[in-house]
Amino acid sequence: MQNKAQASSGTFAGRHVAVLSVALIVTACAGMETRDRLDNLELSVTTYESALRWGDYDAAALYRVSRTGPYPPIDTEPLQAIRVASYEIVNQALNATQTEATVTVLFRYYYQDVGQVATLRDVQKWWYATAAKRWFLDGELPDFQRHYE
Repeated sequence: MQNKAQASSGTFAGRHVAVLSVALIVTACAGMETRDRLDNLELSVTTYESALRWGDYDAAALYRVSRTGPYPPIDTEPLQAIRVASYEIVNQALNATQTEATVTVLFRYYYQDVGQVATLRDVQKWWYATAAKRWFLDGELPDFQRHYE
């Protein structure tokens, strides 16, 4: 038969194991949530890049959402003459809570009627919408300038 001290120490140890187990589960879930969020950022940036590379500027424009709501629609018709030759991520930084990302991209593009390649460095601000569980681009489409006439 156990005495009172042994019984209470067993209960105490049991509580610590339970608390530790819950802490480990919460940590593991938070780690999985972080991993999912980062994977989702990679997917969002990649599909945005793909839309730009294939000239689907209407699809790329759907990523443009500020924290207060969607940006007004833009006329993508002038962009139809532009072809993106390459899209290179040169830097990517996340805030401490991993809810905002700054992605710096180097575009090489050309106008179809000229064929001369130009370069554009674009700093993209992405933010994570927790309720939607997806990333949005807070800003405009790249400012492809016609540097030659």
